Amino acid sequence: MIDLKSNETAFERISLYLKVFVVLLMGVGSAILIWYIIASFDFVLEEILNEPNEVSKLIMNKYVPQGELFIQKIIIILLGLASIITISLFFLINYYLKTIRQQQDEAFAKTQELYFNSRHHHLSNLPSMNILNENIALCEDYSVLMLDIDNISIFNTTYGNDTVDIFIKETALYLRNNLPYNGTLYHLRADEFVILLTRPSKNQTKLLAQQIKSYFENTPLQAKGIRTHLNFSFGIARFSNDSQLNAFTKANIALVEAKRRGRSLIVEFEASMSEYSSYTQIAKQIGILQKYIEEDLLIPFYQPIVDTQTQEIVKYEVLARIKNKEKFLSPHEFLQAAELAGLMTAITKQIIQKSFLYFSGTNICFSINITKNDFLEKNLIKFLKQKCKIHQINPKQVTLEILENIALGESAKEIIEQISALAAEGYVIAIDDFGVESSNISRLSDLNANFIKIDGSFIQDINTNEKHRKIVESLVFMARKLDVKIVAEYVCNKEVYEVVKELGIDYSQGYYFSQPKISIESGYKNS
Repeated sequence: MIDLKSNETAFERISLYLKVFVVLLMGVGSAILIWYIIASFDFVLEEILNEPNEVSKLIMNKYVPQGELFIQKIIIILLGLASIITISLFFLINYYLKTIRQQQDEAFAKTQELYFNSRHHHLSNLPSMNILNENIALCEDYSVLMLDIDNISIFNTTYGNDTVDIFIKETALYLRNNLPYNGTLYHLRADEFVILLTRPSKNQTKLLAQQIKSYFENTPLQAKGIRTHLNFSFGIARFSNDSQLNAFTKANIALVEAKRRGRSLIVEFEASMSEYSSYTQIAKQIGILQKYIEEDLLIPFYQPIVDTQTQEIVKYEVLARIKNKEKFLSPHEFLQAAELAGLMTAITKQIIQKSFLYFSGTNICFSINITKNDFLEKNLIKFLKQKCKIHQINPKQVTLEILENIALGESAKEIIEQISALAAEGYVIAIDDFGVESSNISRLSDLNANFIKIDGSFIQDINTNEKHRKIVESLVFMARKLDVKIVAEYVCNKEVYEVVKELGIDYSQGYYFSQPKISIESGYKNS
């Protein structure tokens, strides 16, 4: 950082020297002027006293012809002008010096502000990662408590960034006001805080995490007429000389593990977490993914689904991609991080929002992928209804693709009820990746399925793998009996397409027809 204050003493010294010089100049000029006037006055007065009746004549005849009186007047005028110029110069220099000082102060203040902002979070003014690293380097006995707001992206999508910013500020205020005497609070990302405890007592860090967790579970936050509870995942670690990792890195690993286990948990780092390198990589991916979502870099791509017999496009599947500089990341590069961080529903909602906007006012059919978390949020039906109304989308245009295992477990009944309600609204239900996990006929009925999409692992080599061909033949037979349409995924070449066509599969999708693209192609037909 530029230390503008280092020039302050020299600057003031120069200003003082200039002012002294101008004052001295004014003093000398004034003294000469006064002396000359007095001397001239005495001389004229003496002449008048000696010859009182000849004053005018004396002045006109004696001095003017000799040019002395004229020269005196000129000198007096010049000295007066010099004094005026000197005084003006004094004020001009003084103004110039004040202006430079003001600009210097403003530049210093701006530099200080930029420096502060680079080391503090803009929402809370709490110290950020740079200061945390500096302080950790100075500590010898410390522990780290990392806490991350669960599903922050869902809140952003549902309530808007301005409202969520208020929640985050209130969270920061509570944490700051309830710090222990040996704790320092840091704000790393929008949803991530760190508490550094120096010389912590036994179990102090875990007890602090439990206190924070309990407070937010029992105390709703309010903003703009909205009341909601925030849940946190916690990672805890203590410094140890025996480890190559510092406590911050270990706490980060523990935080990722907390999210992997289901979120809203407190997890302490253990030596058994031996695959710390992979955890660190996932933690890094989560941070990057959150940044991508916050910066609105989630982009929908569109891949056509065609009538197998005619190759005419019947609908498009909307697929999520992330823009990373000059390329786009496919789901396998970020889905694991999204699941661990609880960002799947946020991704779904952004894809719904952007695809509905893209198809707004048209009669084009399209499909979107829905996850189990989307149903567990219990807001999907309302969200879809709202977007259909805003963008003039008929629910019959929208196919909801769900995995066949989505209705397994304790929440099965609740999810099936939501699917039934969506089907009653007119949405088309498709079971994605059918044939991979626990496939059975009763599930087709439970889930009100209109389509099944045969998993691509059975399709991509169907022209050479006889076993896969027989499995697909059985699925086609079953679907026809149930009056359910079939889509073949991963139709990658002409040979695969010919087998799919021969088996009578209704619809096909794959690179043979088109790769996913950022815009749709009207009237596409493969020749």
